[in-house]
Amino acid sequence: MNKSSASTNPSFSSSSKKLKSPPIIQHEVDQELENALFIACKEGDVEKCEHILRQIQLQQQQQRITTESVDELIGYAFARAASCNQVELMRLLLVKGSESLRYGICRSLKYFSPIHQNLRCVYALRYAGYAAMMCIEHNTVSAMRFLITHELLDEVEVVRCFHYAKRKAVNFDAPDPGAYRPMLMLLLTHFPFLLRREHCDHEKQQDERDAGFMKALEASLLYEYQTRPLGGDIRPETGPQLQKDQ
Repeated sequence: MNKSSASTNPSFSSSSKKLKSPPIIQHEVDQELENALFIACKEGDVEKCEHILRQIQLQQQQQRITTESVDELIGYAFARAASCNQVELMRLLLVKGSESLRYGICRSLKYFSPIHQNLRCVYALRYAGYAAMMCIEHNTVSAMRFLITHELLDEVEVVRCFHYAKRKAVNFDAPDPGAYRPMLMLLLTHFPFLLRREHCDHEKQQDERDAGFMKALEASLLYEYQTRPLGGDIRPETGPQLQKDQ
C-alpha cells in the first residue's frame, strides 16, 4: 500500500484523531452544599434551602451527579426537617422530591445510620417512614401531623411509630413521660385501628413491671379517645420535650 492510499483510507485518518474522554460521573453532592442544606433544615430557613436546592440541581446537570444520590440527600433533609419540627421546610422538600419521598427507600449508611435499635433495620424503611420515626424520636407532633395530612405513611409505618411512642411514654425515668401523650392521641385520632387488641403490645414486654405500665397507658389512651369531644382533635401540644413550629 502506498502513502497516498493510506492517507485517504478512512480507517487510518480516524485513528489519528484524539478520542474524546467520557464524562466523569460524580456520585455524591458537594460536601459544602450538603452541610449548608442540613443547617438550613435545622434552622428552618426556607429561602436558603430553596437556593441550595437550585445549586444542587445545577451541579447535577453540570457534573452528572446520579439521581439516586440527590434523592437520598433530599430524603435525609426531609427527615432532618421533621426531627426539628420545620413543617414549612418539609412542604418545600415534598414539592421538590415528591416521588422520591413517597416511594424511595433508605440505602445509604452515610445518611440513614441505625442510630438506635428501633431503626436498626433502616434499609427496610422508606424516606417518609424514616422521617416519621424521627418525629417520634424527637417528639415533633406538628411534623407528624404533616406526614399524616399528606398521607405519606403506610399502615406498617403507622403501627411502628405507635409502638415506639408508647414505649417512650412508659419510660417514667424520662424528664416528662407525659409529653408523648399528644403524639399518641394524634395517631389514635387519625388511625382508630390502633385501638385493636393486636396493636396492644404489653404481652411482648419482658419486664412484668413495664407490662403493667403499658396496660395502664393503653387503658388511659382508650378512655381519652372515647371521651374526647365529638369531632375534636387532640389537645394542644405541651411539655418540655415538644418543639414548637418556627
